[in-house]
Amino acid sequence: MDVEIRVLVTGALVVTETIRPRFQGSYNGIYRDIPIDYRSPRGFSYRLRLNVESVTDGSGNALRHELSR
Repeated sequence: MDVEIRVLVTGALVVTETIRPRFQGSYNGIYRDIPIDYRSPRGFSYRLRLNVESVTDGSGNALRHELSR
C-alpha cells in the first residue's frame, strides 16, 4: 500500500491510498476499516470527519463501494 498525504492551508488533510491486492481463488473485494473515534493522551475524545471521495481501479474507473458507520 502507498499513501500520499497533502495538508491544505485550512488544516484539512487529503489522503490518497493506493492498494494493490493479490488474490488467489475467488475475488470477494476488500474490507477497509478506518477508525474515526480517538482519545488524546490527556483523555479528551475526538472524532475525525472523514469523506470518501472516490474508489477507482488502476485505470481510474469508478468501482462500486459501500460505506457503513
